[in-house]
Amino acid sequence: MNLTGRLRGPLLAAVVATALCASCKKDDTVKFTPPLNDNSLPSAAVYKVKVLEAGEKKLRFSVDLAVFKDSKNMEYGFGTGQFRIDTFLGSYAFKPVRAALSGGGTATRYSSIMLMDQSGSTGSTDPDDLRIDAGKIFCRNMGQEHESWVWWFSDDYKAVGTGFKSDTTVLVKDVESVRNLGKGGTNLYGAQYAATDALIKSGTKPTKALLTFTDGEDNRGVKTSAQVEAFAKGNQVRLYNVGLGASSDEYLYDQAVATGGAFMYAKDAQQLISMFGNLGRLLDGSGKFYSVEWEMTPVGSNSIISKGTYDIILKVVTPYNYTIDVPVTVRYQ
Repeated sequence: MNLTGRLRGPLLAAVVATALCASCKKDDTVKFTPPLNDNSLPSAAVYKVKVLEAGEKKLRFSVDLAVFKDSKNMEYGFGTGQFRIDTFLGSYAFKPVRAALSGGGTATRYSSIMLMDQSGSTGSTDPDDLRIDAGKIFCRNMGQEHESWVWWFSDDYKAVGTGFKSDTTVLVKDVESVRNLGKGGTNLYGAQYAATDALIKSGTKPTKALLTFTDGEDNRGVKTSAQVEAFAKGNQVRLYNVGLGASSDEYLYDQAVATGGAFMYAKDAQQLISMFGNLGRLLDGSGKFYSVEWEMTPVGSNSIISKGTYDIILKVVTPYNYTIDVPVTVRYQ
């Protein structure tokens, strides 16, 4: 995904979110507690973006997203003041009009495959191998009623062991075993397709989810993103995609939203800790998420909102000195 906040489509001006320095006023009824000192940074996951009202003078849309405070906690105390989209060059104004918590239902059992990027570029994007530490946290937080399987990819893709496991101690060792493997190219789509097939054939739980971590784009051409998305969607496999850094593949977002999964963008590798620590709550459906409604209006010389695809950056301004960048795509057709 292009994370500079460009607008796609004819006659569309660019929208980009800039850094925010202003602090937010806390809700007097909510007491915010600081994150754990666990080497993590707050992060977020986008479930769905929906256009609620479309016109030349106003575009109203909603964004469903989960907010992760640290490796063990999600954040449930935010209001509209914590969610921002900045105006760029006076083209469009964005106003949050509502923020409400949803979800948090009864947990369901899941089968998951953790697909870890071991391409050469991770040496610079994740030099401390925080993705490995994060993957182990996911395993430790997994209940015995679920099952998972560790895979990795570089020039090729491989599974660790022969099938799904519920023993978290063994899974932690499996994640650690991939630390120094690979370091070649990026066979992303081929690995995703094969892992999806394994979930369909071997996963035994009601929910089937593929968790893909990558810092780059596919450069092998074995499969396409469209093939992966169609295959997963047609077989009720949810894609939960984690992209690290601005070079992460723009199709990861579309895959996740289309299959009922979630997209997570990590600007900093330390955000992987909070993402993987809370992923299980997304998979089993027990985690709550925010539904934030926005109004987009034209300002300045831009007298109308043209039809097209808008890539913007939603910012979650936390009360603990960190702002989360959340890439969002709004399609006005």
